[in-house]
Amino acid sequence: MRKLIPLSLAVLALAGCGTGQGMWAGAPASETGGTPPVDAALVTPSFGWVLTADRLLVTSDGGRTFTDTRAPLPTSTVRAAHFTDALHGFATASSGSTLTTARTSDGGRTWTRGTMNGPEYASLSAAAGDARHGAVLAQTSRILPSATLLATSDGGASWSASAAPAGELSMESNGRIWVAGDGGSGGSGGDGKDGGSGGSGLSSSTDQGRHWTTTTVKVDGSFDSKAVAPPTGGVLPVTLVTKSDQTQVALLTSTDKGRSWTETNRVSVHGRTGPGVRVPVAAAGGGPLVVDTAGGHAYRVPAHRAAAMATPDLRPSGLPEGAGSVTFAPDGRTGWALAAYGRCAKGKTGCSLYHPLSMTTDGGVTWRQVRLWQERLN
Repeated sequence: MRKLIPLSLAVLALAGCGTGQGMWAGAPASETGGTPPVDAALVTPSFGWVLTADRLLVTSDGGRTFTDTRAPLPTSTVRAAHFTDALHGFATASSGSTLTTARTSDGGRTWTRGTMNGPEYASLSAAAGDARHGAVLAQTSRILPSATLLATSDGGASWSASAAPAGELSMESNGRIWVAGDGGSGGSGGDGKDGGSGGSGLSSSTDQGRHWTTTTVKVDGSFDSKAVAPPTGGVLPVTLVTKSDQTQVALLTSTDKGRSWTETNRVSVHGRTGPGVRVPVAAAGGGPLVVDTAGGHAYRVPAHRAAAMATPDLRPSGLPEGAGSVTFAPDGRTGWALAAYGRCAKGKTGCSLYHPLSMTTDGGVTWRQVRLWQERLN
């Protein structure tokens, strides 16, 4: 999950903080205040959470109302959280040389807090396979290829540290950990088939990060950058930026339990992205759902669709531009989309980033906004 901040910056860069794609005059309706979100996820059709720099909010009614759990974490934008169900979850935050963790087994009503010393981290991500097995990927820099994996097998009561590759984290219910690297530039004069230097691999561990197996993810064609995401819904999503500045999402599948991957589908999206930005792909009912960052477009890819067939655009109503994180509950129909987009009141002045949280109950065909945060830029 995550990658909201890079997406926001990409939107602003493309728009020039003026009228155009991703930024135009006027302000959206139904504004609500508060510190903007760092991450969010829907866990069940009714339970979900929103993490900000100073709060961890939970809802038990799908987002109509939120409660501040008062998680005992320092205020910081370097935060991460994960819930496996409506009761069990953990959160972590980095402040200076201290990493604070907090765990709950009652939906955030009470917390148990712990701290550990270490370097000052620049980014954190969290994942869990079940109520006992979880992991935190801690990176001191967003550009270095290495990170530290903190793993737990007792629900967060204790953590073990191991060296790990940098990237985006996920964990399966069987405890297998995935880290997908941020893609690099294809490089001038290269064909881009190997995705460029650094960060284009997919790594996995079955022993809490003590040993890693890394696979180089290859896709066909020529492109400038590639960003691999962890497997979801049986596919491995890879966001590509072509040499003609078009964004595509390649979907790969594996027949050998993730040791190798083969491209089976590719979707061209309307939105433009940059290096390291992943177009969201969620495990929804009926097949993987590719959510276009341009807004108003989403593509459901059936599991057995022929590669030559065009992927139908659902043209979902109410889906905002700038989607950076999309999650679905196990029913495959109820989901959240957390987005970020910019608007300016006039020219390049009075600019703000807006962070809408939207919900669907029909598998992504229609969306409605449940909350909106405004972040003033100037």
